Amino acid sequence: MYQKSGFTLIELLVVVLIIGILSAVALPQYENAVLKSRAAGLLSNLKTLRQAAEVYYLANGKYPVSFSELDVSLAGEERGDPVEANSSLLYLSDGSSYALDQDGYIGAGWDKYGLTFNYWYTPIWGVKEGCFLMRAPTEKLKKLGRSMGRFTQTTVYGDIFEIC
Repeated sequence: MYQKSGFTLIELLVVVLIIGILSAVALPQYENAVLKSRAAGLLSNLKTLRQAAEVYYLANGKYPVSFSELDVSLAGEERGDPVEANSSLLYLSDGSSYALDQDGYIGAGWDKYGLTFNYWYTPIWGVKEGCFLMRAPTEKLKKLGRSMGRFTQTTVYGDIFEIC
């Protein structure tokens, strides 16, 4: 008598189909989690830079125009901003970048993900003093903005979210 050993082609196809469905559901959630963690890292660094810039302002009466003037170090390559004379850009090896200028602006971005966070010492675009703003030009970033903060308005840069 012949004994059946192994799986039939139909059984194998069903298993592959189930794995495909599970991965199709899990992959977008994974991408959202990665995006949110990148945003949290940018925001954390931006808060640190803001605090260091505030200390610099209290000591010198003006905002810093270079990251080297701050009592904080981020391992990256600092370059002058080709557009603004009194400002500086810092590029980190992970692909994120940071900006500051003499007008009291500090920014952070991640071009790969389209993330942009800004901080001004004077309120702008309906964002309360002391809060950060996030520009969200895509639906994915708008969803992230809603999960992190409060919508304030729509501009040419996309939806603006206040993050306190």
